Amino acid sequence: MGLNTGTWNYLDKYNILDFSKKKKAILMGEQQVWKAEDRGLSDRSLFKNYLRKNGWETESIDMGAHPLEATSLKYDLALSLPAVMLGKWDILFDFGAAEHIRDQYNFWKNCHDLMKPGGVRIHALPPPNSWSGHCKFRYTKNFFKTLCHNFNYKLENFEEFCCNNRDDQRLFICKIINSELDFSKEKFNNNCMKNIEVLHGFVDNESL
Repeated sequence: MGLNTGTWNYLDKYNILDFSKKKKAILMGEQQVWKAEDRGLSDRSLFKNYLRKNGWETESIDMGAHPLEATSLKYDLALSLPAVMLGKWDILFDFGAAEHIRDQYNFWKNCHDLMKPGGVRIHALPPPNSWSGHCKFRYTKNFFKTLCHNFNYKLENFEEFCCNNRDDQRLFICKIINSELDFSKEKFNNNCMKNIEVLHGFVDNESL
């Protein structure tokens, strides 16, 4: 998971990283940086450190093993997060975490619950027929529309791009404005899950 050229272009295009305003950012997964030499960043450096350097209060949540400088919070995103984490973040970044999490309801509920009212979420995730062998879950365009309809989110700036100029490595990326509705398990499982492609029998070593 991490940031590539397409991700950076999206963040720039919509001025997502406005460092003139102090923000509290939460990262779903310890996200690494790729293709950002023009920003003075080396490959595999941490996006979290880049945000902190520019004045944002930032944490990441990841159970995985990463470079020694990674100091992520060791919470399982397939389970409910501690109450002390919830309702305190201005912006959330998910650049390739959701597709690895075994319990999709709990992952998306955690994204919902972490945010302050009106908080911004950026999700960059794989669509069907892409990233063969990479992950268990892939997301249709209708998933994002259905998610936002059911939970009164506002969906903005939905785009699709190819990574490394490869059509089989595509990503959907969008901005979601959070709401204060309860995140209903029944609504999610009955209405949203049907719009996620699930590879049955696939074992994802990143989130067992």
